[in-house]
Amino acid sequence: MIGRMSLETAEALQEVLDQGESVIAALPSLGSALVLSDRRLIIIRDGRTFRPRTGVRSWPLDPTLKVELGPLRNGAGSLLIDRERRAISFFVSERDWQDAIWIVDEAQRRSHAVEA
Repeated sequence: MIGRMSLETAEALQEVLDQGESVIAALPSLGSALVLSDRRLIIIRDGRTFRPRTGVRSWPLDPTLKVELGPLRNGAGSLLIDRERRAISFFVSERDWQDAIWIVDEAQRRSHAVEA
């Protein structure tokens, strides 16, 4: 499932992805995109060049990664991405909620597959 992604996100991914790393899914949101690759979960914020420290964040898919769905209210929901007590929220519109659930499930599945 590769979702929609803006041209800016696609260009940013070219700079961020390791050689041989492939995109499994992308989910746009207001001002950012959530990308699941075969190796990590990545958030790319619009205007990332103006925010060098926070414009692109990524977490390896390993057992320490926790991704949780928050409540869906007033047309939007949130994901909580946490690894070693460094949490960040990602907001998703209700129309994209099912795609967000799929990405969370797939990220968790791949993270725990690393253990096996």
